[in-house]
Amino acid sequence: MRATAPILALALVAWLSTSVSQLDPDETGIVLRFGRVVREVSSGVTLTLPWPLERLEKVTTSQVRTVSVGVPEDTDDPLLSPDTSLWLTGDTNILLMRLEVQYDVADPVSYLTRFAGEPRGGSDPIVRQATEAVVTKLIGSWKVDEALSIKRPELIARTSSEVQQQLHELETGLRILTINIDVLAPPNASGVAASFRAVETERQNKRKLLDKTLADAARGKTEKRTEASGIVTATQKWADRHIGAAQRVAERFESLVGQAENGTFRRRLADDATRAIFDRAQRRWVTPGQSRLHLELPPRANDSK
Repeated sequence: MRATAPILALALVAWLSTSVSQLDPDETGIVLRFGRVVREVSSGVTLTLPWPLERLEKVTTSQVRTVSVGVPEDTDDPLLSPDTSLWLTGDTNILLMRLEVQYDVADPVSYLTRFAGEPRGGSDPIVRQATEAVVTKLIGSWKVDEALSIKRPELIARTSSEVQQQLHELETGLRILTINIDVLAPPNASGVAASFRAVETERQNKRKLLDKTLADAARGKTEKRTEASGIVTATQKWADRHIGAAQRVAERFESLVGQAENGTFRRRLADDATRAIFDRAQRRWVTPGQSRLHLELPPRANDSK
C-alpha cells in the first residue's frame, strides 16, 4: 500500500495537469465539455476541468494562409502539367490563370467544427474548390478579350465576394482577405498570346482616341455654350433698352390721350393756333362798344394771283 501511494500521487498530479494549458498569442482556445463547446478563451494560461471532463482545442486565428489556384508556379509548360486548371471563356477560348488567395480564420468554433481532425492546411482544398467554381462561372460568361482587359477588376471583386459567400454557407469559419491574379493570359502557342496582346494594344489605342475625341467635343461644346451665353446676354440688354424706350413713348402717348379727354389738350391746341394767328397779323384793332378784335392778315400767295 505504501509503495503504491507515490504512484497514485503522481497519477493524480498528472491528471490535474490536464486542466492547465498555455495558448500562444496567435491562438484561440475552444473549451469542449464532453464534446460540446462551452466557451472560447484567448491567449495565455487557461484552466479547465481535467480530462475527460473538459478538453481544450487550439485554433490558430491570426495566421494568414495562402492557397494557389490555377497554373502551378514550378512548371515549364502549363499545358502539359496535370495540376494545371484551364478556363473556357464564353466565346470558346482557353485562358491560363493563377490566383493567390489569402484567408484566415474568423470564427474558431465553426472552423473547429468543420475541420476537426484535419491535418494542418486542411482548409486549403475547400478554398481552392470554391475559387475554381466561381472563376469558372465568371470566365464562362465573358468573351476572352473582356476577361483579359476590362473585366479583370470585376473578376477579382466578384470572386472574392462569391467565394466568401460560399464559405459562409458551408459554415467553415474562414474569411477571404485578398485575391490577386498573378497570371491571366491565353496559352503561349503558335503566336496566340502575341496576337491577343496586339489586339488588346489596338483596343487600348482606340479607347484613348475615343476618350480624346469626347474630351475635345466637350471642350468645344463648352466654348460654344459660352459664346451663345454672351449673345443671349447682349440680345437681352438690347431688348431691355428698346423695350424701355417703347414704354416711355407709350406713357407719353397715354398722357396726351388723358389730356385730350379732360379738355386740356384741346385748349392747348386753341392757344397755339391763336398765338400763330397773332404772330401773322399786320394790324390789330378793337371796335369800341362791341369788344370785337379785328385782325388784318397778309394776303395768301394764291390771292395775289
